[in-house]
Amino acid sequence: MLGLPIEGNSRKLCQQYVADVVLPVKTTNYHRHGWTFGQYSDDTQQSREMYLTVLQGRGRMDAQLYALRTALLFQPGAYRVMGYGKTSATAMQAIWAGAHYTEAGVKSGNGNGSAMRSACLGVLLSGKWMPKSS
Repeated sequence: MLGLPIEGNSRKLCQQYVADVVLPVKTTNYHRHGWTFGQYSDDTQQSREMYLTVLQGRGRMDAQLYALRTALLFQPGAYRVMGYGKTSATAMQAIWAGAHYTEAGVKSGNGNGSAMRSACLGVLLSGKWMPKSS
């Protein structure tokens, strides 16, 4: 709910954001570092692509399809990817250039994106959000 405008901030700053912006509903004119209230990050965008990939596969994860869907987010003319890091951009550019998804990752990166994007799997694996088989 708090979104990209406060990502990476201390607990104290997050609490202040809730007190100053969210609770008094001053969300429509709030901007921080160019991010507006409700703006989501690349983790949310890529999580959505994972969710859609599993839905398309009727409960199966097609890693190659997911890699391509995610790489598409980073292409010129695609809608803007918000708040991504160098590791994500480098991997997605490599996939788009033809690298296999198992070889596209940046081995020296310190990112936590994989863990951040995996939250949707719990929802999917619960079976409550999967379409009924016909």
